Amino acid sequence: MRGYVTDAAGRQWLLPQPTAWRMEYTAGTPCDSFWMRCPWEAGSGTRPGDWPRFWAEHEGERVFTGVVDECQVEQSGGGSVLELSGRGMAALLLDNEALGEDYGAATMEDILRGNKVVKEVSQKRKLPCLFCSCPPELYEECRTMQEELAGEVTPVRMYVRPEYLMD
Repeated sequence: MRGYVTDAAGRQWLLPQPTAWRMEYTAGTPCDSFWMRCPWEAGSGTRPGDWPRFWAEHEGERVFTGVVDECQVEQSGGGSVLELSGRGMAALLLDNEALGEDYGAATMEDILRGNKVVKEVSQKRKLPCLFCSCPPELYEECRTMQEELAGEVTPVRMYVRPEYLMD
């Protein structure tokens, strides 16, 4: 088996013959991985920390393609040894994966709480009118639940975020 890396500038490098390696194929759960060890000599024109990509070939056939997650050079009296490890290309998706978010409609409680803050801000800033953040289809229900706002509320399709209005 032979290992190859690509540096940050896009140049490809053939690594020395590995003394040990491991390829794990997991059928995508969460992703394939690799580990390899080979002799290393400093001054070869590239630095292990600059390698974002790795691939391996066996008898002329590519058997692994992935990203380099970790690399280290161990120095001892017997010379230097390079260890590389990483994951398959699915790692790029995993690294950018975000947890699912639940979105829900605003409840009447949310609307009333928002309207109270907007009223306080409008009074503080001495604004002539107060905007209700409830959607027009809920305006009547909102208005009856807020008797103190009757006559001075104008429905609009927006939610005023109080932190933008405060001094």
